[in-house]
Amino acid sequence: MWGKPPFSIADNCAVEVRNLPAVRDWYKEKLGFHEADTDRQEDSGRPFTDLCISSDDTFPSLVELDPGKSPERQHVIFYAKNLERHING
Repeated sequence: MWGKPPFSIADNCAVEVRNLPAVRDWYKEKLGFHEADTDRQEDSGRPFTDLCISSDDTFPSLVELDPGKSPERQHVIFYAKNLERHING
């Protein structure tokens, strides 16, 4: 992939998703995330996965939506440094 990711996440965040396995695989394959080694439980009881890009504490949590529910309006901010250089090689 890119080696050290050219982006960071401002703070821990939760992203509601409709298909947890597919989205988890996309984050891992396309962005280089890996599953974080956490023992926490999601307050809602819904399936979730914590991801990380390095050994720091900042990570996105992917939380599966209940069937028929719509995600909350929110956005996740990734900060990138020299992203164009990484994309264009």
